[in-house]
Amino acid sequence: MNNCRALTFIICFTAALCRVCDEGWRYSPHSRKCYKLFTRPMTWTEAEFHCRMQRSNQLSIHNSRENRFFKEIARDASEIWLGSANFSELIGYEWSDKTSYNFRGWKNGREPVTKSTQPCTKMNVTNGEWFQSCCRKPAPYICQKNPQNVNYASNKQNDEMIAKNSGFEQLRFLLRK
Repeated sequence: MNNCRALTFIICFTAALCRVCDEGWRYSPHSRKCYKLFTRPMTWTEAEFHCRMQRSNQLSIHNSRENRFFKEIARDASEIWLGSANFSELIGYEWSDKTSYNFRGWKNGREPVTKSTQPCTKMNVTNGEWFQSCCRKPAPYICQKNPQNVNYASNKQNDEMIAKNSGFEQLRFLLRK
């Protein structure tokens, strides 16, 4: 018998695209990137090389919110390297990850005008201001990279795994309720 009114069952799965950071890295929903502070001081070049070995770059900052966020991440250090340097008088300061140099956190709000013997950039973690530094003077640094995109079906076990690996402790707390 052919019944056009037969019940049709539709099974729906909630799927999501999650951004997951590697263990020890912290995700920022504002920039949609993963960050990790490395406290062992290195020169600017060593720090950049180490970040590249992690499939990442040194930190680039694109607004005041990010500047405050990184100041908080690095609160146990007095200064950190930024991925900004001036190696060419024609180009001026640029980010090592080649992103737009659209924000400046220099002391007094002004980028240094002349190329100096200190072409690399650090952040004073106490006040969040940037300053020129000799590239060979070691300092802690932050690496940044894109998160891994993971498709998953939403269930309690997967949600807890995503919360744990993304550093979203608040989400894990809510899932336990």
